[in-house]
Amino acid sequence: MKLLSRHVAVPKSYEEVCQIIQSSAYYLPKGNLCADSFSMHCAKRYKGAIISSIPVKGKIRKCNQFIEVTISTHAYLGFYIGCFLCLVGIVGLFWCLLAVSTRWVPCVGAFALGTFVSSQSIWEGKDLLDKLERRLLD
Repeated sequence: MKLLSRHVAVPKSYEEVCQIIQSSAYYLPKGNLCADSFSMHCAKRYKGAIISSIPVKGKIRKCNQFIEVTISTHAYLGFYIGCFLCLVGIVGLFWCLLAVSTRWVPCVGAFALGTFVSSQSIWEGKDLLDKLERRLLD
């Protein structure tokens, strides 16, 4: 599932763009770079340690004076876990309403935790797209 996408017009040669993309890929699992598309995982780091491996896919298109690169981040395990926790929280809240139960606090906690985890993966993907765009345009 595609989370975020960005189009970048790069005034560099095709070989330079391919080298920048290959240098951004994490070595495990190995990325694929074809003539017009690529698929790889990029590591999100914090203070030198790896936090998560974000799947990135994209397309490379040659135009007259520039190279157009489309980069998109895709959902990974953290995003799906967050969505599952949100769903559990919502179902629990409806159950508490129907059963007139006073145990709604854990359901709100599950919903809040799920929202935090899902939004964290979206923020990491946005930061990764910003980093890749800067590397391509520098």
